[in-house]
Amino acid sequence: MDKVDQNELDLDAITRFRHEALESGQTLRVKEEILRNDALEPLLNHLRFATPSGQITDYGRLFFGRTMPIEFSGATIRVSKGQEMRVIEGCLFNQVNEAYELLKTDFDTRSTFQEGLKRFEKSIYPPKALREMIMNAVSHKEYFKVQVPIQISIRSNELSMINPGSLPPGWDIESLLTKQHSFPRNQPILNAFWACYYVEHKGDGVGNIIEDCRANSIFPPVFRNTASDFTVKLLLDPKGWLIEKGFTSENHHAIVKYVIENGSIGNSEVQEITGLKERQSTHLLNDLKPILKRIGTTGRSVKYVLLNDFFDSTR
Repeated sequence: MDKVDQNELDLDAITRFRHEALESGQTLRVKEEILRNDALEPLLNHLRFATPSGQITDYGRLFFGRTMPIEFSGATIRVSKGQEMRVIEGCLFNQVNEAYELLKTDFDTRSTFQEGLKRFEKSIYPPKALREMIMNAVSHKEYFKVQVPIQISIRSNELSMINPGSLPPGWDIESLLTKQHSFPRNQPILNAFWACYYVEHKGDGVGNIIEDCRANSIFPPVFRNTASDFTVKLLLDPKGWLIEKGFTSENHHAIVKYVIENGSIGNSEVQEITGLKERQSTHLLNDLKPILKRIGTTGRSVKYVLLNDFFDSTR
């Protein structure tokens, strides 16, 4: 007989979890007999969501709880688009599913295209990238110190996801993009998502976001880490914004596109992509001073990168 109190748990969420784990076929992550057993205790013990005495842990309440404890009042996802706003509540397992479905449907991140006589819908933002962004945000959120919701904001030319809590000490954006191992702030939560195959390989989330953007021919995601939060932005072609700001030259557009895709640009790269001479390339880079910042001292060490607040200024 289960020691755990079923009234504390969302039993429908647990049923779906079992189903998703079995459907994945990856029963090496959780033994099949545990998934097929209706008893709660074996599954919760395997996920480390319950103590030997049957008490639900804080992580267990976050992941499968019927109601979110007051001390985790910020464990929600807030999605906004224009004047529309939706707050997603409930256990974390349900939140990730609801947030993903919301972005695909009610908040319309899809567009209609025509091919010959056929019309079809295609996601504006890559579905796998959206899924990975949600999974990363929920898995790595700071639940025990900061009671601020994850915020997803959809605008005409960008989708941003802001997660309270910065990267762990010793990590920055560069190490995030180059290191091959994970740094889970909430290991039990990540393990549970991994167990039902919502996470394919631990530590691959950022790489999957980048790869899905590349595969769908949109700009690479922009990552920003501050003392208070971590932000991921998916951007559509900024050409329209540049035109509105007076940058009508195709060369300006090509330079900014290059910097977004490669992180920086030098005079020689400007010459290569525009076909202009060095002096003309310098003039173009000077034109873009409201957008680009010069780093380096002389010669080939001089590069131009986007100003830190460039994408914020598009709001």
